[in-house]
Amino acid sequence: MSNSKTKILLFIYEVLKDNEIKSIRIDHLLTSRLIKHDFTNNDLRFIHKIIFGVIRSKRSLDYHIEKIYDGKYKKLLIKYK
Repeated sequence: MSNSKTKILLFIYEVLKDNEIKSIRIDHLLTSRLIKHDFTNNDLRFIHKIIFGVIRSKRSLDYHIEKIYDGKYKKLLIKYK
């Protein structure tokens, strides 16, 4: 894998990790961090597609788990987050 692809994937990982662990909004993470990097327009489109696709999938999975899970789903999220 080329160095630029690795840089992009590492950037995506860090943004998603900070969103999940620190509960920082994705738009704030992207705007504050994209300023520091020199990505091409195609790279930026790829980054946005991956990040928002992961968020969409996570919300869908959360919805389906909540329907099946017996108990308080919000407590489960806090306990295992």
